[in-house]
Amino acid sequence: MTEQIIHIANDEKFINAAIYQFNKIAPGRNSFHIVLKVGENKTKHVQLANTVKILENSTVSRKAFIKSIPSGSIVVFHSLSSRFHEISYSLPKDCIAVWFCFGYEVYNDVRFTSADEVLEPLTKEKFYIPERRDRLQEFKDLLKPLARNFGIRIALTGNEKKQHAIKRINYLGSSFDEEFQAVSKKIKSRKQFFSFWYYPLEQMVAISKTYNTEKNVLWIGNSGTMSGNHLDVYETLKICDLSKFTHVISPLSYGDKEYIDEIFKLGNTYFGSKYMPLLEFMPLEQYNSHLERAEIAIFNNKRQQALGNIIALLWMGCKVYLNPKNPIYLFFKRKGFRVFDFSNEFNSPSSLEGISAEEKKLNQKLLFTLFREEVLLDDLKNQVNSLTLAK
Repeated sequence: MTEQIIHIANDEKFINAAIYQFNKIAPGRNSFHIVLKVGENKTKHVQLANTVKILENSTVSRKAFIKSIPSGSIVVFHSLSSRFHEISYSLPKDCIAVWFCFGYEVYNDVRFTSADEVLEPLTKEKFYIPERRDRLQEFKDLLKPLARNFGIRIALTGNEKKQHAIKRINYLGSSFDEEFQAVSKKIKSRKQFFSFWYYPLEQMVAISKTYNTEKNVLWIGNSGTMSGNHLDVYETLKICDLSKFTHVISPLSYGDKEYIDEIFKLGNTYFGSKYMPLLEFMPLEQYNSHLERAEIAIFNNKRQQALGNIIALLWMGCKVYLNPKNPIYLFFKRKGFRVFDFSNEFNSPSSLEGISAEEKKLNQKLLFTLFREEVLLDDLKNQVNSLTLAK
């Protein structure tokens, strides 16, 4: 099994973990190509090495790169950013294309997902601004495929490029089947399933450590994005007795700046001096020192987000509430985890009580069984070998 595995990625913090895993299971076969934003010339998150290089974000560089792809390669797209579309639909026919969906490709695109599918009522009412549609441009875009039928050369629209890129994909990568099914339904295209977890358990938590049992934090969300539905959570908590908590923490270190600024103000209004937004990126060990103090965590996302945070919190013995429409919730319930439905189970003073020692042990046992590095690497190796055999 000597086929080259070529990875296309943006400069995201997740990619270092992918580099580690793929090099472990297929040493000498991987090359990673990081596409930066126009004007950028160095990476912020991804560590460059002999097999990890920058791919210039230009038409000339993309075309040269496509021509350089060896016949029969496995090409892995870490997200399907618009920067990757041309590469995807221009791949040689004998290459296998794998798309690890990050979520934003479908959940942030109104052609695939409506606002009601990701936003709760209060968040939608206060923050959502519908995209202004250019009807004339839409009409012109509809005419373009017809014009091409008559031999008129017209460049592909952005949406056409995306659709062609998705069509070329052979395998849709996701962390679990529920998310795979949700994305497949949205793109209206049935791909083969490739299961991939970016972070083995050992890379998120210290599995041999005894974590803090003195828990006095209420945790809300994972980022400054509208899909976190923070306001709906804040409003629910308004009538709760939060005296047992020293802090209410909301991570807001990335996302939409205007939304972050507004949520910051609302958090101070609702929780006063208890409110502790995390506004800066910090090393994992420092971040985990905050996570381990959380007794209750609420993630009101209706789409898949915050998976790393949720796994770490469950390992540390936190009681985790999820939106019941989130595929993550459905996955954890199917696997037998003790997670809770924020819409229907957060309904009494006991809702703010932590979980029992037995429930903590159950969650840890399931996490260790499913997500430890040995298990994930073995599964990844088998799947890569299957990709090779499927050709």
